[in-house]
Amino acid sequence: MECFFNNEGAVYLTIQLEEDAVLIELLPEHIIGYEYVVQNQIKILDAILNELLKQYPKMQAQYGYDEEEKVEYMPDVSHIQDFSPLLSPGTMSVLDVSKDGFPYIGFIFSCKWDEEHAFGAMIYKDRVVAIGGADTAFLYWIAQNDLDKCMGKESEE
Repeated sequence: MECFFNNEGAVYLTIQLEEDAVLIELLPEHIIGYEYVVQNQIKILDAILNELLKQYPKMQAQYGYDEEEKVEYMPDVSHIQDFSPLLSPGTMSVLDVSKDGFPYIGFIFSCKWDEEHAFGAMIYKDRVVAIGGADTAFLYWIAQNDLDKCMGKESEE
């Protein structure tokens, strides 16, 4: 199978803990999350890119590139394959928030349209929870709000 991304660089793995938490050893959820990503990476990437495809026109408007810059940094796309030259994977963060023994996981991609803030996505299994800047991939409150919503609780920020 051909690689989706135009480059083959390292993807860094982090375990993202709540602010004051200390990790003594990997928890079973961390290992389960990592193994799930390895086994389902195509399905996960497809989910992230399809969500990006839906939100991309709105993002283009927010960034507001002029026509010349738009062609270079944030061109119009019609298919998820069109993101291939625009994105490169960078970091996978397994969060310390889990549901039913499975953690929330974030991904950071460098992207042409925002080299400073990058592109981030948070998932639960293969469901996209949120996309946005790189911080979307590791913000504890995003995962906690989604978990609370799934559990029928009022979310707190």
